[in-house]
Amino acid sequence: MNDRHSPWIGAVFIGGASRRMGVAKCLLERQGRPLALYLGDQVAAVLDAPAVFVGEAPSDGDAFANLRCIADREARGGPLSGLLGLMDAHDAAGYLVLATDLYAMNGSALDWLCDQVHQRPRPETAVWPRFPERDLGEPLAAFYPRAVKPFLERAWQQGKRSLIRSLPPSERFEPVIPDHLMWAFRGVNTPEELERMRDTLADS
Repeated sequence: MNDRHSPWIGAVFIGGASRRMGVAKCLLERQGRPLALYLGDQVAAVLDAPAVFVGEAPSDGDAFANLRCIADREARGGPLSGLLGLMDAHDAAGYLVLATDLYAMNGSALDWLCDQVHQRPRPETAVWPRFPERDLGEPLAAFYPRAVKPFLERAWQQGKRSLIRSLPPSERFEPVIPDHLMWAFRGVNTPEELERMRDTLADS
């Protein structure tokens, strides 16, 4: 593992119903591979260690048949359940996590995200990259130190299931995403968004 980012765990969240897309987003093709595996490769290259996958793999996803997937703490409990399941399974110093809809994510964007982790005002805070037009950062293209687990646990015990509402502002560092990396942090949720993303990548 890259010493600068050690000991971190890199994870791709592959759960979710994908109702608007119509097919499991983790199975969308990206450079000849299922999107989730492509994202796992990007994470592995940055951290110099294999990525792990969180959530239930689709039953028709043969490419996932031999992968060990980490279960959500509660089946179909959403991203907070997935993050807590990851932390339950791996006692790491930090967790670099990606949603499976980040079609344009790449090594340059992940390097930038890792740099923001090292530039945090406080080492106990999570890093949620933020689009300039939005009030909140992105909790599933993000970094979580082990230190935030008590906040997540408290939210869970209170019956909250929203990851974005699980951390108080004091526990988040939300750097603005540079213009040239914005596409990497935009998720795709519908066939129309996917087509626009593919057109954008083809033109770049």
